[in-house]
Amino acid sequence: MAQPEGTKQNPKKYLGQDYEQLRAQCLPPNPPFEDKEFPASQASLGPKKQGFVWLRPSEIHPNPEFITSGATRFDICQQGLGDCWFLSPMGCLTLNKEYLSLVVPQDQSFKTNYAGIFHFRFWQRGDWTDVVVDDKLPTKDKKLVFVKSAEENEFWAALLEKAFAK
Repeated sequence: MAQPEGTKQNPKKYLGQDYEQLRAQCLPPNPPFEDKEFPASQASLGPKKQGFVWLRPSEIHPNPEFITSGATRFDICQQGLGDCWFLSPMGCLTLNKEYLSLVVPQDQSFKTNYAGIFHFRFWQRGDWTDVVVDDKLPTKDKKLVFVKSAEENEFWAALLEKAFAK
C-alpha cells in the first residue's frame, strides 16, 4: 500500500517537481539540471540584489563536496543576506543527525551521478515537502555572496538556503 503524500517516507513534491525523475533526465551525457521554477537570474533574487554571477560549485572550487567531514554548525557562515533567523535553526539541525539526514538527504554528491540537481525536505503546513534546486549559486568574484561553509569546497549549507528561498 502506498504511503500517504506529505510523510517522511513520501514527501509532497514542491511545484510538482520529482527529484528522481528530473535527476535521471540530467545525468551525463545530458546537460546538468536548470531549474525553470526558480531560475538562476535576477528575478529570483529581487530588485535590491544585483550584480551577481550564477556559478555551479565546480566553477567556484576545483573539488566541490556536498558535505565534508560531516555537517556541523560551524559549517554555516553568514554573509550579506542577514538571514540569521534561518541560519540559526540550520545550525541546530546539525546537532540531531536523524533530522539533519531527513532535511538534508546525505546521498547527494558532486561526484557520484552528478546531474546539477539537489533536493531538501521541509516541514511545511503540516506536511513534509521535497524541494528541488539546481546548483547554480549567486557569486561575486567567484565567491558565494550568501551563506557559505567554513570549508571553501563544501556547499550543503548554500544549497539548503537556496531551497528554502525557493
